[in-house]
Formats: sequence, structure tokens, C-alpha cells
Amino acid sequence: MMRPELQHWADTVIGRTEHFSIGVIDPLWSQRYAAAIDDMNPLYFDDAYARSHGYRGIVAPPNYLATLRGEQGFGPAEGELLGDGMAPSARPPLTNLIGMGGGQTLVFYAPAYCGERIIGERTIVRVSEKEGRKGPLVIIEDEFRYLTEPGELVLTLRNTLLCQWVEGGAS
Repeated sequence: MMRPELQHWADTVIGRTEHFSIGVIDPLWSQRYAAAIDDMNPLYFDDAYARSHGYRGIVAPPNYLATLRGEQGFGPAEGELLGDGMAPSARPPLTNLIGMGGGQTLVFYAPAYCGERIIGERTIVRVSEKEGRKGPLVIIEDEFRYLTEPGELVLTLRNTLLCQWVEGGAS
């Protein structure tokens, strides 16, 4: 059985889909991501090369979209992050929680192209609480869907977030 404040939050979010915009995939941001992960595949940098290999143009690295939850840019300012380094929208708005990644599963359907407008959907599909080695643990599973503006599914990301209850107010 979940704590009442967690149950209340879960009841308001499970199954509700939030829509967000990535905007047009900017080649500079996409290419910076490719360089940061040391993947210098010419598909991500050279339009002629990409077209000669059957693509419509420069392709964004497959995992790039999975890093985005809104318009491309630097993300939240450091002062807006919670004590665990997460953005407030990443976990329940409850005090005494510390969040950490619990794993991801990605399914790729089509390439995302630089210059293409991408929209996203996030649905929290499950919230549960169980006893962990260090005390109660909240498990939040959500699904992100990334689509082209005409509605072609590009990527599905299943994300698991683990939150540990702590004493003394970690917020």
C-alpha cells in the first residue's frame, strides 16, 4: 500500500498524457550530441553522404531524441534543479524523495531528420512502492513517444525512475 500523498499524486497522473514540443531538430545540437558521445558517423554530418545511403538528409543520432523532454537547448538552469540534480517535472512533487535512474528501453521506428519538427507525448503508466534494501522505494514507469509533426512514430522510450524516501527533507 502506498503512502497517501504518493497515492494521491499517482491517482492524478497515471494514464494522463502530456504533450510537448521538441521543435525542429537543429543540426548543430544534434551534431554536438554526436560529438559528445564520440559517434562521428557521416550520416549525422554530411547531407550528400546521408542521401547516397537512402536517407532524406542528415539524420539525428538515434538516442538524441531520448535526451529531450522539450525544446532543444541547455535545459533547466542549475538553480531550478532539485537536490538530487533532477528537474522538478521529472519526479513527484513530494518532499523527502531522492530520485535516480532505474533503466530505459528504447524502440526505434524511423530515423529523425535534422530540420524535421518533432512532438512528444509522456504518459505515466505505473507508480508503485516497495521495500528496498535502504527503506521504502517508489518506482515510476513512464512512456515517451516521439513523433514527426505529421504523426509518424519515430521512437518509444520506456523509462523507470526510482525514488527513495529519506528523512530530513531532500526535496
